[in-house]
Amino acid sequence: MISNLHRVRHDFEFQMLPQLLFHDPEMAMQLDAETLFACWERLCHLVGLSNPYRVEDCQVRSVEYEDGLRMTVLHLPEPDSTPLCRRIYLC
Repeated sequence: MISNLHRVRHDFEFQMLPQLLFHDPEMAMQLDAETLFACWERLCHLVGLSNPYRVEDCQVRSVEYEDGLRMTVLHLPEPDSTPLCRRIYLC
């Protein structure tokens, strides 16, 4: 049985983040750990769950390459099951 937290996290990773990337790529590329954590907080609150994550569980790293390509890596809290993500790469 899939938990409510699993559903919330799945929707965030596989629906909300892709929509953000396609509708506002600049904003998606500027995500930081605090914003990522705030999203978890809000989503958990909306469905009546307590957020099991801490801001320290989220990390964001951005790299800009010489050719102008920018990549942002979202390091997420360790998932409790598949197919949840450990990392998400945005380019």
